[in-house]
Amino acid sequence: MTRKSLLFMALIVSFFLLFPCQVSAQGNFGKNRVVQRKLNWQIYYSQHFAIRHHADLTNPVHYSKMQRLVALMESNYSRYSSVQVFDIEIKEKLPIVAYGTHSDLEGSALADPFLPEGVGAFVEWAQTRMLSKDDFEPQLFERIMVHELAHQFQMKALKKGAIGRLVSLMKIPNGFIEGGAEYLTGLTLPHTRDDIRDRQMRMMGSDIHFMPSWEKLMADQANGYVAWKMVYDFLDAKFGANTGVKFHVGGIRGKDIGLLIYQLSKGKLGNPSKSSELFNQEFFNYYTDLYEPDRAARPKPYQNTENFEGRNITPYNHPEPILSPVLCSSENRIAGFTIGKYGIELVTFPIPEEVLYSESINDKISGTAEYDEKKILRENGKKVITRLTKQTVPIPYEYLVNPFETWPKNGTHVSCSGDGRIAFFARTGRDHMLYIVENKEGGKILQKFELSVDQGFSPSFSPDGTKVYFSAASHSIFDIYAIDLKTGQVTNLTNDERYDTAPAASPNGAQLVYVGNDGDFNHLFMLNLDDLSKKQITFNRYNDSSPSWSNDGTQIVFTSDEKDKIWNLYTLDLAQNTRTQWWTPFFGGLETPMYASGLKDKVYFVVYRSDDTYRGQPYPNYEVFEAKLKKPVSLSLVVDNKESNIYNFDSDRFFQFQLDPDQVNKLQKPPEGWVFSASDVNLGGNTYYGIFGSSYFQVENFMGTKMHMAQFAMYGSFFKVINYTYLNQESRVPKGFSGYYNQYPLRYLYYDLSRRSPKNDIINSTQLRDYGVTFFTQYPRSKWTRFEFFSGFKNTKFNMGGLTSEIVDEYAEFFSDTDKQIIRLMDASSGPRLEAGIAVVRDTVIGSWNTQGPLHGNAFRAEVKAAPPIGSTLNGYLTLSGDARIYRKISTGTLLALRGKAMSTTRKGGEIMVMGGSDMFRGKEQGSIFGNELIYGSAELRFPFADGVIFPGGMGIGPFRGLLFTDAGIAKFHGEKFPAQKIRTYGFGIEMKPFQILWTGKKMVPSFYITFGW
Repeated sequence: MTRKSLLFMALIVSFFLLFPCQVSAQGNFGKNRVVQRKLNWQIYYSQHFAIRHHADLTNPVHYSKMQRLVALMESNYSRYSSVQVFDIEIKEKLPIVAYGTHSDLEGSALADPFLPEGVGAFVEWAQTRMLSKDDFEPQLFERIMVHELAHQFQMKALKKGAIGRLVSLMKIPNGFIEGGAEYLTGLTLPHTRDDIRDRQMRMMGSDIHFMPSWEKLMADQANGYVAWKMVYDFLDAKFGANTGVKFHVGGIRGKDIGLLIYQLSKGKLGNPSKSSELFNQEFFNYYTDLYEPDRAARPKPYQNTENFEGRNITPYNHPEPILSPVLCSSENRIAGFTIGKYGIELVTFPIPEEVLYSESINDKISGTAEYDEKKILRENGKKVITRLTKQTVPIPYEYLVNPFETWPKNGTHVSCSGDGRIAFFARTGRDHMLYIVENKEGGKILQKFELSVDQGFSPSFSPDGTKVYFSAASHSIFDIYAIDLKTGQVTNLTNDERYDTAPAASPNGAQLVYVGNDGDFNHLFMLNLDDLSKKQITFNRYNDSSPSWSNDGTQIVFTSDEKDKIWNLYTLDLAQNTRTQWWTPFFGGLETPMYASGLKDKVYFVVYRSDDTYRGQPYPNYEVFEAKLKKPVSLSLVVDNKESNIYNFDSDRFFQFQLDPDQVNKLQKPPEGWVFSASDVNLGGNTYYGIFGSSYFQVENFMGTKMHMAQFAMYGSFFKVINYTYLNQESRVPKGFSGYYNQYPLRYLYYDLSRRSPKNDIINSTQLRDYGVTFFTQYPRSKWTRFEFFSGFKNTKFNMGGLTSEIVDEYAEFFSDTDKQIIRLMDASSGPRLEAGIAVVRDTVIGSWNTQGPLHGNAFRAEVKAAPPIGSTLNGYLTLSGDARIYRKISTGTLLALRGKAMSTTRKGGEIMVMGGSDMFRGKEQGSIFGNELIYGSAELRFPFADGVIFPGGMGIGPFRGLLFTDAGIAKFHGEKFPAQKIRTYGFGIEMKPFQILWTGKKMVPSFYITFGW
């Protein structure tokens, strides 16, 4: 490529990189960030932290929460900054932004509007801002905060500057970062529950086939939180305490982590970056020796032992996990959550009949005996499963509140009434909404309730079906509530400072058993519904969870981790005040037990097991089991031994940080905290084009709610771009304005990176001068639907080198029909105008890595623009346009994509659409089709072609995808007598984004494009 071509390409690339700074009033598709409520932000400064919050510190409950947060963060700051860990003193105060609820957090300009509920906090790498929410169980919340504090120290220990940090982060696996933070946190704050991380580690370590090799660790092909933490724990166990700390801090500071393994193990593990054999051997052996014998020795849920007789009641040939199951006793079915075609679904399935052995089973061949194979095989999952929530996002809700979405919660997430109704929570609008549906295919919605409280979950019907009890938060305090299904009235039943969850009503409706936190542990409490008095009924240094009543109200079945810190089945006899353990815990534990209807010797529960199989392949899975109770392992009186309720003693936790009274009593508004989030300056020159230069900067406040963006670019006298935009996103209705002056060759607007300039001499020889100011705002009705509004003044001038409509008419024989129309259009378009517009946008499309883009959903945009005619100077017109896309999932990697586009205008000029190339009417030359009125349609089948191509040495590229397509449409210019252009193209292609090769038309002519498609 020549020097001239190189300069030209550099200019084009710079132009496209800078262009997004000019916020266009004519937007595209996309989902919305929704600010659900305005928060009164304040700031509290402790010794090492600047904590932005919206709490009322004069409220004793809020004061206590802030006091505990400051104490937690300051004590762990001392530990992380010490020579024993990072050995670093941070000069500035570390920033924390503390939100109250999940909906508040995802409304932040710094967060993803579709942030999963399981994310309790995160640290962004550029400015090390920590964003958190206070709607987790207290023990888990503390651990999350200390985990994220470790990330802040990691970022500070990396190379200085955003670019340096990014380069350093790219050199090490993400699991090294996350597993390191998990390990450092666990040194003083180990998990108090087995079902958060420990169970996964135990399951992974019990079978060499589940263990991650060094290669998988380095490629982030294992759960980094668990797998890399196992590496750190392994190093401590084999080579002494604090070895894991040295390994982690050394890796963060840029040392080769394979060489660190070699040095810290004194060569015993080799350098796994060179050869992983020694490391893998020792790593695998350590964990399999630790866990494999234990897994083999424990009972299995499907066995018949002296303590119980178990059987699997999960539908046969259903490979996905089933979580949070409950018994729908009126229909003898189990309801629970599982993974379906479009995501998480709520389903029910029948409890299969127990089929005993029959010698006549062989007579099946002769047909002389009755034989029901479906009963033997627990039936076929696809046939017996009833799907209650087959709807796709966002109709009627964004997502179900379920164990796949959240951290482990006490109790279940669904409840069945005695008359065939099912209750669950789903995210709709601001927060969780309570839904009551029919227990039938499709789950017809009978009632739905929008609640004033936050984060409702664990619903439970009252025995008469007139109320639903549930857990929810007000000001981040979780209590047990009741809602009257006739009036919608919500009542707080517990109203204390505990984290109260998992309510279950007694069969006579007089009492409510629930789970409340007792220090660092969870225990069972009993609430009398007549006078709301309550008492604790289980005690001591272990957790109890998920209570459920027997039909006669004399016993409660629940889970406890009293033995081996693994969730196991226990029963509580209320009259005798005794608790019974029925068997040694299963290796993967069990969850959400419930009695069979009318029985006290048969229970149902879900088990996490490592030996499930599907199509001959073993894998870990959650399945539902039944057990007949035979002989208990132990029976004991329930006694409060007055043991410490502190899970792990740490002297720092008892060091009281007193809050500054001046900051408590006097509201302190946080500073804007303006920072450069992006900037760039280039200057140069050459003898062909002259002086060139470009500059770009973006300044935003700390919260990302206010932003100034500006750009400048020039090249000699033929190219100038000057743009400035201000954007304010503080409220639900963002607003801003943009001023601009552009002067450049018109072909830049229609430049294609693969085909270059359009195939039209008029477009390529025209100079554009355009300046104006635009004011814009939008109202997001939801995350998927918004209304856009814009207005402004614009002045456009097309310099066609002296060509005018009169000259074209005089020398008509020298111009094509398309050229004549373009010249007249641009001649008529020159001049000033005042314009305003409104657009409606809806986008429900979900994407997938498997499809390298959209997978399923719809997108639609309709826009109206108008300019009033004012005198002889300002042009007037009306333009209507619409664009729609439909994506339908066929399989995990295959989909059908449909697209329609239409535009009509009364404007004599402007609104030029240049078609052909990689976007519309593929296979036609870029710029061979023009118009400002259009009807266009496209259909495309997209499918996987090849996972990749591997070259010698292990390097590879991919994935490759195939497509079959057809495009058709009509294009013309408004007011012209020339016939409309009717176009139809079809073909097939192969792509590895952004590169695409298409073969089109009867002759299957190949074309190469650089495009991300639609």
